[in-house]
Amino acid sequence: MSGIISQVEIISEKMTSRTVRRLFNDLFREEGQREATDVLPLHFMFGAYQRYRYKRRGAKYTQQKFREHQHRDPNVFTGDLRRIILATARTGVRATHRGFSVSARGTAKHPMWAQTKNELEQFSSKEEKDIGDNVVRKFSKRSGTPQYQVRRRRVIRK
Repeated sequence: MSGIISQVEIISEKMTSRTVRRLFNDLFREEGQREATDVLPLHFMFGAYQRYRYKRRGAKYTQQKFREHQHRDPNVFTGDLRRIILATARTGVRATHRGFSVSARGTAKHPMWAQTKNELEQFSSKEEKDIGDNVVRKFSKRSGTPQYQVRRRRVIRK
C-alpha cells in the first residue's frame, strides 16, 4: 500500500492535521471495503493468472483438480478457503491515514493459506492507480465539507 499516493496538496486553511488524518482514514476505509467486495473475488477467477501474474500450477495438479472438482480457477481447490475469505473479508478491513489492509478470519488454520496468502495480497498496477485516483478525487471533494473543517468555539460572556 505504501507509495500509492505520493503527494496531495491541501489548499483548505480550515483543516488541521488531525482532520486531514481523519479524512484519509475514512477514505481508506471505504477503499478497503470496495477492495474486499469488488476486487478480492477477481483473485479467484481464471483471468487472475494474467491480471496478477500468478505462477501457473503444474499440469498434473490442474488435471487432478479438474477431474475431482470440475474447475481450473486459481487459488481454489475445493472452494473452502475462497468461501471463508469472501465471507469474512468485508468485516476485516483496517484503515489508517496511511492505507488499509483487508484480513479474513479463520484462514490461518487452513492448510493452503501459506501458499494462497502471497497471491491474494497482490495488486495489479491498474488497481493501485485506481485506488490512488479515487482517494485523491474524494479528498478534494470532501475537504470542503463542514464535517472535516475546524470547528470554532464561541464563548458568550455575560
